[in-house]
Amino acid sequence: MRGAILLFLSWLFWESGGISWDSNDPSVLVDQGGLTFLKKMEESPNTGLECISGAYGAPVNSLFNEFLGEIHDYRLSNKVYNYKSDPLTGEAVDFFANMSGANALGFPKTNPSSTPVSLAPWSFVFLDQFTVQNNNFLTLESSKTNGSSFFAWSVK
Repeated sequence: MRGAILLFLSWLFWESGGISWDSNDPSVLVDQGGLTFLKKMEESPNTGLECISGAYGAPVNSLFNEFLGEIHDYRLSNKVYNYKSDPLTGEAVDFFANMSGANALGFPKTNPSSTPVSLAPWSFVFLDQFTVQNNNFLTLESSKTNGSSFFAWSVK
C-alpha cells in the first residue's frame, strides 16, 4: 500500500505541473506547480487524505480513480512511460507504470477475474479481461468494508 500511495503522490506532483530546471543552471529547480502542491500539503492543518484533497483542490477519490485510469490505459495500449531525468545526474525524477530504460517497472500484476481478491483500503487490483453479460451493471461482492477499495479492470 505504501508503494501505491507514493506512486499516487508522485503522479499528483507531476499532474500539478511538476518542476523544470533553469536552462542556465541545471542545479536550480523551477516550480511548475508541483512544489506549490507539496508546500500546500506541508502547510495544511489537515492530515492524510484531507491534506491531499485540500492541496490539490479535488476529492481524493476522484484523483485516485484518474490515477488508476491512466495506469489502466497504459496497460491496454502496452504504452511505455518516458520519465523525466535530472539534467545533472541523469536519474529518473518521476516514476510510473511501465517505465522505459534501466528503470523499467513494468505493470502491476494482473489477477485472474475468476479468483477472489482481498484488498486493503486504498489499494487496487487489475483483473484479466472478462465479458459482462449485462452491460447495465457489474456486481462486486464484499463481505467486509473498511475504508475505500478501488478496482480497475478491462471489460471485453
